Amino acid sequence: MTVTVRNLPSQAELHALFEYANGELFWKSWGPGIRGRRRHIAGDNGSKTCPYRKVSLLGYRPLLHRVIWSWHYGEIPPGKWVDHIDRGKRNNRIENLRLVDWSENTRNTRVKNKTGLPKHVYPTATGKFAVIIRVGTFDTVAEAEAAARRAQAVQH
Repeated sequence: MTVTVRNLPSQAELHALFEYANGELFWKSWGPGIRGRRRHIAGDNGSKTCPYRKVSLLGYRPLLHRVIWSWHYGEIPPGKWVDHIDRGKRNNRIENLRLVDWSENTRNTRVKNKTGLPKHVYPTATGKFAVIIRVGTFDTVAEAEAAARRAQAVQH
């Protein structure tokens, strides 16, 4: 899957803007009228439509966990995603973040179906459980069938 993501500032630029502590970024610059108060946390608390925290940065609002990863490790390589290991969208501690590809990121998702079962697990009429895994999208039935056989061979 290809997703276009704006480049973040360099690691050095992020270090100039923020300090990091316990999963939070703090602005280094206080701005007028804020001197003497506690450090100002960067990032909002998310919303119902997007529970991930974001930070206003140079005219756009990147996801805070991506900024924290870049603050620690530099540029995120193309085709890689920053994943929350514990699936907690607001737990941005660096030890809870990892770099993964898209397929690994989609495997680490919460259950969103009415049954309460894990993703890809479905109850059957016999009281057992079936596992249905999507292998991909194909141009022909023959290609889809061949991919299904390859997937079955890996599973057995």
